[in-house]
Amino acid sequence: MIFTELDLGGSRKGTLKLSSTVEIDPERRVIVLHGEIDMANAAELRTAIAEADWMDGGPVDVDLSDLRFIDSSGISALLLATERGSSLILRGPTPPVRRVFEVLNLDTAAGIEIA
Repeated sequence: MIFTELDLGGSRKGTLKLSSTVEIDPERRVIVLHGEIDMANAAELRTAIAEADWMDGGPVDVDLSDLRFIDSSGISALLLATERGSSLILRGPTPPVRRVFEVLNLDTAAGIEIA
């Protein structure tokens, strides 16, 4: 969990809580993402993809149903799987996350399936 202090102008200050979790579920053979994936925590996702022992050329299954935000560093981390020769199955993306994939034309890219 990351806590960031924000200057809201004047004497107002607030704390923005950004939380993210990358979890590998070996029973379902899926990487589950929660919260937000951005530059501050994309390395955790890259590590999960690289260390997944079931990445033997089969698809990398990623559950996006609890992901609220992803930036270009998170997208880059996900694309690591395709660079290693695996396809991506992205399950249940929330509307804002799906929109990112659509804007980048990754929803129709070879090797990526949005389910």
